[in-house]
Amino acid sequence: MNCNLLSIMSTDFDLLLFMKGSIQMINKTNEKDLERINPYSFFPSFMPFFPFQFEKAAPALPKETRCFGRFLTKTGPDGRKYKLYIPSGYLGEALPLLIVLHGCTQGPEEIAAGTQMNALAEKYNFFVAYPKQPASANHNNCWKWFDKAHQHRGSGEPASIAGIVRQIHSIYNIKLRQTYISGFSSGGAMAVIMGVTYPDLFSGIGVVSGLQYKAATSLLRALSTMGTGGNNPNQCGLLAYKEMNKHAKLMPIIVFHGTRDLTVSPRNGDQIISQWAKTNDLIYDGIDNNDICDTPSTINNTRVPGGRSYTKSTYLGPDGHVLMLKYKIDGLGHAWPGGHPSVSYTDSSGPNASEMMWGFFQYRNWIDNYKSLTS
Repeated sequence: MNCNLLSIMSTDFDLLLFMKGSIQMINKTNEKDLERINPYSFFPSFMPFFPFQFEKAAPALPKETRCFGRFLTKTGPDGRKYKLYIPSGYLGEALPLLIVLHGCTQGPEEIAAGTQMNALAEKYNFFVAYPKQPASANHNNCWKWFDKAHQHRGSGEPASIAGIVRQIHSIYNIKLRQTYISGFSSGGAMAVIMGVTYPDLFSGIGVVSGLQYKAATSLLRALSTMGTGGNNPNQCGLLAYKEMNKHAKLMPIIVFHGTRDLTVSPRNGDQIISQWAKTNDLIYDGIDNNDICDTPSTINNTRVPGGRSYTKSTYLGPDGHVLMLKYKIDGLGHAWPGGHPSVSYTDSSGPNASEMMWGFFQYRNWIDNYKSLTS
């Protein structure tokens, strides 16, 4: 089905109807199947946890934010350092894992405090890992998303980050189908690269102020790309599809970008959606036929109470469920929306990107479990 022909009814309303019918069906399944799919098994409050319900300003909390788990310094297989948050609720059962990649001039501690992701992990019981880009690799601690040596599977920074993911999987009990990656700025661009190069490791991508796959392939080109946008997203989408190779699968993605981002142009956020629309379209049936495209199914304008206004665009997959989300926040600069105000590159008046991102990942997991159970 061409994506332009999909229903343009309220996505929120459609989701409510879908969930109501699905839960009725689930209640008729046996106890084992119920444990597999019941959303209460992975978060305590089903309805509010959807991304559509978290569009509010983040509270101003202290950095510790009621985190009672362990925040450990670890070393990856190739020597790369990373921080790992283990929630206090971890008792050996399988839990999800989220990788968070910091931006330039940041490190694991800064991105953890700014996003408040440890507090979220404590609240919803999942692991968070924060790989570190050392100054020895880039003097501004930037991930080298613009370098051809770091845009492919099996080498460079993608291989290093994948090694950390596999190490965590080998030491702790992690849900293989609930491992996700996110990032800010250069980390957001690298999160996109990881979704392309290691789709077998990740089930979703979250990007704040990032760029599409192969937006640039040199440092010189990177500077202009950040200011005006990157290469043709249709071509980049095809390159991403080819790079995924035998590991290709539909990749959910959620994107946040400020309209006044003077570091990474908002056009780059649009191009991320266009690139992944093309990539996912090719993955779906191997044909470039717009089964999945960058025309939004719904566009809603709203405002965080007491905070910023923003536009939410939803993009449906061929099954009619949300596959991609884009939030464009009015007046937001180069910052993580809803982040803690004491940390650089955050804006506490924006929608809570961390909660909305995690909610979207769990929504997609629920959809995938439902489809698996009913197939």
